[in-house]
Amino acid sequence: MEPPPKGLKPWSKGLKAVFADKEYPGGWLGLDPHLNGRSLLLMNYDQMPLLVRRWIEQQERTDGKGKALFAVLEKPKNDEDEIEKVVQFPEADKIDRDNDKDKVAIFAPGALYGILPLWTAETSKCEDQLVDLSKYKPRPSDGGVVGWVMHTEPQDYKTKLDIKVQALKTKEVRSGQEQGQAKSASREEL
Repeated sequence: MEPPPKGLKPWSKGLKAVFADKEYPGGWLGLDPHLNGRSLLLMNYDQMPLLVRRWIEQQERTDGKGKALFAVLEKPKNDEDEIEKVVQFPEADKIDRDNDKDKVAIFAPGALYGILPLWTAETSKCEDQLVDLSKYKPRPSDGGVVGWVMHTEPQDYKTKLDIKVQALKTKEVRSGQEQGQAKSASREEL
């Protein structure tokens, strides 16, 4: 294994401890090329949106469904350092954000899909709607957000990418009196 920037050598033992017994969440197209073809991303932890960091920390503390999708490890202090353990997160009110600059997050591209709204929520006018991931459903619902992640297996090793987009907007309808009620015609007028 190579050192950074081409490899993840300083974190190899820590990554093995986190990811060894976990299913690979997939690459950019959701495919699992197996062995050396698997993509992993390395990102400075402090450069991830705060909402994403909070979500990762909550999943790790509570053994949530997102536990171990993201390996958060300390940055090595020198070229010989080997980081063997992931960061253990204290309760949310005890986290010192100044230390985030000394950490990295390593993850598969497929780990992003289920939490994509969190990556944009902080800068959005719709933050409240985007942060509640439980609202995401494949069908329109009251107060819901239409969106979902779909896991499939490739057929005949052919890659097919279908993108379906449906934009819906609520339309406010004024009552009949406000619109000026339609004039009814008498039998003779017809």
